[in-house]
Amino acid sequence: MNNYCSSLADYGWKKKRNNEEQKLQTEFMKWLAYQHPRVREVSFSIPNEGRRSWHAGKKMKDAGLKKGVPDVFIAYPVKNFHGLFIEFKSKGKKASEAQESMMALLREQDYQAFVIVGDVEEAIEKVNDYLGA
Repeated sequence: MNNYCSSLADYGWKKKRNNEEQKLQTEFMKWLAYQHPRVREVSFSIPNEGRRSWHAGKKMKDAGLKKGVPDVFIAYPVKNFHGLFIEFKSKGKKASEAQESMMALLREQDYQAFVIVGDVEEAIEKVNDYLGA
């Protein structure tokens, strides 16, 4: 019998995250800057993910970090909405319960919120609809 760990999980480590979601988000933000520069000026990422130490995570939670907050916020009110939140997911992934719950709360407060799975074109279409473009 050996004492070797058979996986990263045995050490309490996670696999390196697929950065497909980050690629989608980056592509979307580049499009937004080109197509709607005024809207891009008031749009930002919410860095709610990533690996960090327990201490750093606690400090961030104490400072207001919340589980389930979507990836991008567009602080540009239109029609009956105060702004727009977008959660980007890789193909085959879906929003967590915490993300679905947070988006429901945001919608109750007159924000628009949606999940984009693996397709930046869908995000572009939804944002153009939101902006009336």
